[in-house]
Formats: sequence, C-alpha cells, structure tokens
Amino acid sequence: MEKVLECPHCGGRSILTTTTTCGDNSLCYMDAQVVCIECEASGKKIKITDYLNEESVVKGCKEAIRSWNNRV
Repeated sequence: MEKVLECPHCGGRSILTTTTTCGDNSLCYMDAQVVCIECEASGKKIKITDYLNEESVVKGCKEAIRSWNNRV
C-alpha cells in the first residue's frame, strides 16, 4: 500500500483510519480516511459499502490514501 504523506497544513504525521459500522439490519460498511494526528485535518472519507472482504477494504483504503496524497 502507498505511504501516507505528511499533512499539507502543518507538516505533521498523518495516518489512515478505518471505522466499521453495522446497522440494525446487520448490513455493515466501513469508512476509510486519512487524518493528521497533529492538527486533525482530514482527507476525503471513503465509504466502503460492498461486501467487506479483503479486496473491497484494500481498494477503499488505497482510494483514501491516494485522495490525501494527491491533494491540490
């Protein structure tokens, strides 16, 4: 997986975070997002709603990292 680049705002360390949520009807989804641990700036939140298998999770995480790394 790609390396997460430093924060464009403060230059601080940034990390990929994921949150899994299961609804009342037992359908689960995951959010992937890069967040700066220094200033709490955050990138685009990617919602993974496909079946939560390894392929869909890796794809969503890569998209969140690319979005953060390729910001303008």
